[in-house]
Amino acid sequence: MQDSHKAIKARGDPTIADLIGKITEYDRLTLVNEWLKLFGTAPAKNTSSAILIPIITHELQCRAYGGLSAASKRSLRKELGNTYHKQSSKVVSNLNKASNDCDQIPSAKRLASQPTLLAAGTQLIREWNGRPYRVEVTDGGFTLDGNGYSSLSAIAKKITGTHWSGPRFFGLNKIVSHNRKAAQ
Repeated sequence: MQDSHKAIKARGDPTIADLIGKITEYDRLTLVNEWLKLFGTAPAKNTSSAILIPIITHELQCRAYGGLSAASKRSLRKELGNTYHKQSSKVVSNLNKASNDCDQIPSAKRLASQPTLLAAGTQLIREWNGRPYRVEVTDGGFTLDGNGYSSLSAIAKKITGTHWSGPRFFGLNKIVSHNRKAAQ
């Protein structure tokens, strides 16, 4: 994978299947260099090989065979925007109801505890002790390794063996606080 990835596609040597077959043998430093070539920036500091490999192979496949069509990308962006606006309006509506009731003026603590709304099908990926965990959001809760859970905190406890805030464990608190700051 020393050649530029565009040149590989143009010349046709070695095949993408060959590259993907070899990528699992690379050490982390080589994977980071491949990431730099593909994305022009370094991956997050402690991203493991188990996370780097599928992302790099996906990008190689997209560059070789083409990614999503323009129509598919537009459709996904539109759906993502619709989902985001629906979720945002629910949170705002709930806050307005609470603030209209004199006994329930939302405090900073109550605002921080508002649940993060995730659309069914969303996947959360968290690495813990070198193993990547993939959680899928469902209509009724969450699934991890084929088992259903009612909360992210239950999943965090299953993974770590100790009590964690599920949203904090999966990094969702950072996203919520960033969105709140941007909205002010």
